[in-house]
Amino acid sequence: MSFSLEDVFKEVPQQTGNGGRYLTPSSVFKDAPVAPVTRLDKTTAAAREILDAQANERVQKSARLKLAREARDAGLSR
Repeated sequence: MSFSLEDVFKEVPQQTGNGGRYLTPSSVFKDAPVAPVTRLDKTTAAAREILDAQANERVQKSARLKLAREARDAGLSR
């Protein structure tokens, strides 16, 4: 038994706003328009990038110092 598209959708009520036609995939899956980027958004993004870079450097430095401290303490305990 094969079903046609009309058989599957015969219980679906008529749509309003598009003349009662079914939506086509090209109209359903369009990308949403991108909101304009303001100066505040650009400044916030730049500040966040700088803060993230500083935090990353701080984590790397702490790890390096921890390894050096562990190596020093291991040398003293012998």
